[in-house]
Amino acid sequence: MSHEILSMKLCQLDERLTKLHNRVHISQTADHNQLQQQIEAMQREYAVYEATLRENLWRSKAGLVSVLNRGYRQIEQIIQDTQAQIQTIEADSPETIAEQKILLAEYALDFAYQAADRALLLSMDAMDAMDAQRQTEERLTIKSQPLK
Repeated sequence: MSHEILSMKLCQLDERLTKLHNRVHISQTADHNQLQQQIEAMQREYAVYEATLRENLWRSKAGLVSVLNRGYRQIEQIIQDTQAQIQTIEADSPETIAEQKILLAEYALDFAYQAADRALLLSMDAMDAMDAQRQTEERLTIKSQPLK
């Protein structure tokens, strides 16, 4: 069951990355109005995903999730602080805003790749732990069976 859940989540991630790639490709040929529509659509989607994640974190009763929730809130605060610093830099040099935004987007994608790799590693580690637990349980079952 756990493998199926992780596999489903990895498929969802793959779908999101495909959608991201398609949007980047479409955006390269879009005019200003089309880009603004895409940005607004993406902002709405992001808000929905963020609200869903927050709700899932809040509803969970698992102790580990409360730790994750605290970490997520800290990361959100760091992102907000970083965005404020970036806006200050942009205000100081408005002539290079486009180049700075490209650089920011490039690093954001690098961070996303890093996060995706981390998610994959965590998934693989979880599957390995499940397999190890299953093998241990099988050995214990075999040892506890009476000899004939």
